Amino acid sequence: MAENYAYIPENQVEFCSVYGVQGEGKTANELKTTENYNKYGVLYAMEMLPTIAPQGWRVATDEDWKKPIELLSGMAQTEINTTGYRNRGEMMHKFISLTQRFSSPAIKPTNEMKTGFTYGGYFGKSSRETSFSFKGANEYVYVWTGTKQTDLLNKEVYWYRAFSYRRKAIERDQKGDKFRMYVRLIKE
Repeated sequence: MAENYAYIPENQVEFCSVYGVQGEGKTANELKTTENYNKYGVLYAMEMLPTIAPQGWRVATDEDWKKPIELLSGMAQTEINTTGYRNRGEMMHKFISLTQRFSSPAIKPTNEMKTGFTYGGYFGKSSRETSFSFKGANEYVYVWTGTKQTDLLNKEVYWYRAFSYRRKAIERDQKGDKFRMYVRLIKE
C-alpha cells in the first residue's frame, strides 16, 4: 500500500481520470503524459474496483485499513469501526509523504506507516453541490477500499478513506455513483 495505483486500461479509459483531466475522450497514453499522472496516480470510478488489480493483487479492503494500519498508527480501538472523521490531528503525520506540507511547523510528515500519501484530491461533489468536479489537491487524498455494500437507498457503494490536511483526520465512509478516488493494492 505504499503508493497510489497508476494503471489505465485502454478499453476502460472512461472510468479513469488523472487529477484535472477526465478520461472520457482521451487515450490512456494521453492521460499518462500529464504531470499529475506521475505526481498522484489515477482516480478510478467504483466500476473499476472489482477488476482493476493484476493477478496476485487485490484492492485493499476496509478490514485491511482497520487492522493493522489504523490500529498500529495509534487510533483508538473504539474509533476503528466508526464513520466520519476520526482521531483528529494525532496521527496524520504518520501517513503523509515526506514531501508534503503539514499544518503545524512543529509536526513534520514522517510516513511511519509507509503509505506515502500525497494530497491528490478526488473527483466528486459535496451534498450542497449539484455537479461533480476535481477537488482537494494539496488538501485531501481519497482512497477506495475493495469493500462493497448496499446503502439504505439500495444503491451499491464502497467504503473509502480520506486523509485530510485541513481537518487533520482520517475519514471512513461510503460513496458510490460518479465519485473517483485513488486505489491502494495489497499482494495476496
